[in-house]
Amino acid sequence: MNKLSSFLGIVLISFICACGGKPVKTKQNLIAGKWKLQTQHIVTYINDIPQVSQQSSVGDKSTPSISFSSDGTDTATAVFSLGGSLISLGETGSAGYVGKYSVTDSVLTMKPFFIGSLWLDTTLAPAKAIVFSNNIISETAIITELSSSILSFDTEIVILQTVDNKTRTVKTKTSYNYTR
Repeated sequence: MNKLSSFLGIVLISFICACGGKPVKTKQNLIAGKWKLQTQHIVTYINDIPQVSQQSSVGDKSTPSISFSSDGTDTATAVFSLGGSLISLGETGSAGYVGKYSVTDSVLTMKPFFIGSLWLDTTLAPAKAIVFSNNIISETAIITELSSSILSFDTEIVILQTVDNKTRTVKTKTSYNYTR
């Protein structure tokens, strides 16, 4: 009996030591910090027909970023795309987004929802429109890659848009790639 108790004690101590290694980093922990935007790819559909597709990358003088704090807040720089280059609209917080975020599995939830680019296009906002309204139907963000140095996520925003009493569905899919 004494040998069995000793053996079980050793097994229990070995098990506790084996499980007590380095803590596993959760996605919530990995995402915390400042990320610099490198590229984004936007595809916009109207009534499920592709209208705009543009790949953009950061220029030499542009520093768009998004920061995730460990307390669940996020701050992002708003950017616009010009000739394939992403240009910041100002310092983070002055022309951007401040909100709350959470990560569950690979789903990134942000309130208000982060839209990284200001997209100006006459296809989406006709200049001659008399009545113009948007109703957000859905917003999703899925993390596609997350490590200590790379953050990539895809967003999809579906809007029911009314222009001059004609309703259409506008869907914008964007892939973002960030580094530390």
